[in-house]
Amino acid sequence: MISGNTTSDTGEITMHLKPQDVEYVDAVTGMVILMDVEKQLMVNVGMDADLQADWDNAVFRDNFRNVWPALDGHYLLLQKVSIEDNLYRYQAPIKLNGERVMLEMVYDFADERYTVLGTRSFLPDGTPDKLLRLLKPGDEVTTLLRAKYINRKMPITEVEMDTFTLSATSGVKDEDFGDGDYAFLFVMQDVQGHWASSSMACISVKDGKMSKKTVEDFFHDYFAAP
Repeated sequence: MISGNTTSDTGEITMHLKPQDVEYVDAVTGMVILMDVEKQLMVNVGMDADLQADWDNAVFRDNFRNVWPALDGHYLLLQKVSIEDNLYRYQAPIKLNGERVMLEMVYDFADERYTVLGTRSFLPDGTPDKLLRLLKPGDEVTTLLRAKYINRKMPITEVEMDTFTLSATSGVKDEDFGDGDYAFLFVMQDVQGHWASSSMACISVKDGKMSKKTVEDFFHDYFAAP
């Protein structure tokens, strides 16, 4: 199985793969997890394709800027769908007027903005409907993220987060996470859909300044006696 180890000695998170392994990798994304150590909770906000990729040398670097796509200020569980030229196409699960649907959107690197295409429902067999429904003012949206308690033997679970009503000016844009602690790992996928992940690194943000270290060092520092 392909695996990667992350390092953060230079102030950025870097993953090195073996040259023979990168031949089997079709896509690499970065996963971000919000870490609340006091509540012992990890909240997964999804994966983003915004990173620095040197395919020739099998080296990948994070591009974490402490921001994440949010609908009216509410973070979305981002899932990469495809990359086409300067467009990244994404999906994010939400509840729309009580129904679980997929919100579809694109990010244009030239314009540096997100465009919401609409939402797609699921058929009874679980496959996405071909019909794309536009969002409209007055729609009630509940954001969905994935969470897990750090020290409990339980699977990561999709949880409802924020419920709000869309307005005529509603839209998706990057919102600052603010101060906090975050885990970052690279996720690799091959053409057959198999995937593997790197080890985690931790990003701590305090007073707007980022520091990066391994998760082991982060927990050691956190629980160290004052």
